[in-house]
Amino acid sequence: MHKKSRFLSIDFEYIKNAAPEVAYDWIIKNGVRESLFGKVFPDELVDILLEKSNPLINLALAQVCGEQKHLQKLWDLNVRGLQIAIAANVNKGNGFSANKSLSYLNADWIQIDDFLKKINEIPFDREFLEAFCTNPSLKEQNLANLILRKEVYKDISDEAFKAVAYFALKNPNIQKLPDGQQGDEGWDGYSGYLGGLPIEAAWSLLVEFPNHVSNAADFSDVFARIRSFDVPEKLLLEKEIINSENKSDAEFIFLKYLLEKWVGEKDAEHKEKHFSFGLIRRAISSKVPAFRKKLMEYIRDHEDMHVRMGYYEIFSPDIESIDKFYALDKFHFLDAITENEHIYMRGTIRDKVMTLVQNHRTEGSSDGFEDHLMRNRWSRRADEYHAKIPTLYPASHEWSSQES
Repeated sequence: MHKKSRFLSIDFEYIKNAAPEVAYDWIIKNGVRESLFGKVFPDELVDILLEKSNPLINLALAQVCGEQKHLQKLWDLNVRGLQIAIAANVNKGNGFSANKSLSYLNADWIQIDDFLKKINEIPFDREFLEAFCTNPSLKEQNLANLILRKEVYKDISDEAFKAVAYFALKNPNIQKLPDGQQGDEGWDGYSGYLGGLPIEAAWSLLVEFPNHVSNAADFSDVFARIRSFDVPEKLLLEKEIINSENKSDAEFIFLKYLLEKWVGEKDAEHKEKHFSFGLIRRAISSKVPAFRKKLMEYIRDHEDMHVRMGYYEIFSPDIESIDKFYALDKFHFLDAITENEHIYMRGTIRDKVMTLVQNHRTEGSSDGFEDHLMRNRWSRRADEYHAKIPTLYPASHEWSSQES
């Protein structure tokens, strides 16, 4: 492939005359990395490439182009793949603004009616919804409005909205970042306020949506990965879940409300008929801020094992607490604590948990399959941490007393 030149004119001449598959690779590689397709990239070149009417070149431009007039031309071709590529395009400002354009940067490249028509197609296009809703350029107030179905998103149909909400909750601006990675928000001051808007909106869905099995299944997946716990105070006041007198304790009231709401139908033996409800309660409790003592004590001492499992994911263990909780919940304690970063650091806590993980055998299990999965998860997580900081985290097969 042609290497990027110091002189744009050379690159432009090359790309105008390159074979479509070569042009595609060059546009994707250079357009995304250096944002050439925008005000910096000459309109005349993009116009020439569009005039070629080549499907591969069009597809490349749809993924990286930032100018509204070019994206509108591509959208108007009415090709599903191009429209999905545009929805996933991170170089455009994504999300409807007050002036009814698909951009909070005021790029009027598509009319709102056209876009909402695409969202509301029956059956709706799940790939298109996922591409748009998980686009990282959709964030802050726009993402919150989408989750809340407010402002320009208010006419999204009920049928489409469930999928919209599910995919919006998987947006990287809401989800927990990979270990060691930090977001571009300062998470303090005004930027922190803006970054928190979609997270607060996300937690409001657990109030608004009914506790059906399908909702529990979907929410347990996304809330296990959500970045933080937040309280939609305004909504709770409207629903009279809290009031002016007790709103100072809104965090605790909200947590208790959610854990009581998301309980499934019981069978004759008083066991939940569907496991997804236990998963959503575990996910909710695992997002409790570790510095909120009252909330942490509530989930630690909760009668529901699934709620306690959320606690095991986030608490700071010592030898005594490990013995206590293992005696109480056996496999379920080990299954949950493998998600807890604290247990992988070199030291006596790690060796204690490692011994339990290796030696545990679930009573009554004929094949030990779940125990095997739990040990594999321990090994995988331990090795992931070890690869990042070998001096702090031993490899999965090592004891803390061994040299790494």
